[in-house]
Amino acid sequence: MVESYSAKLIGEMIVSNERAISIVPSDIAEELVRVAGVAIVPYSFDWTLSPIALFRRSDGVERKADQLFAEALRAVCRETYAGSLS
Repeated sequence: MVESYSAKLIGEMIVSNERAISIVPSDIAEELVRVAGVAIVPYSFDWTLSPIALFRRSDGVERKADQLFAEALRAVCRETYAGSLS
């Protein structure tokens, strides 16, 4: 199992192993068809993947820029979610 947001890496892994699959948002799946020649399986889930994610190493040095970016991202998400409730 590999988790990646790199379309190039996902495409290379799928192409190199005939049993490999990947669950990705539809826009990424369409890009993988173009760049890696893979096929989209005609199956839909009743949930959607989040449009964004932020990953940080738990044992890494926390930089001020990273902290500010994370805070800004959380604020935008809170505002967006709060706006969708009205």
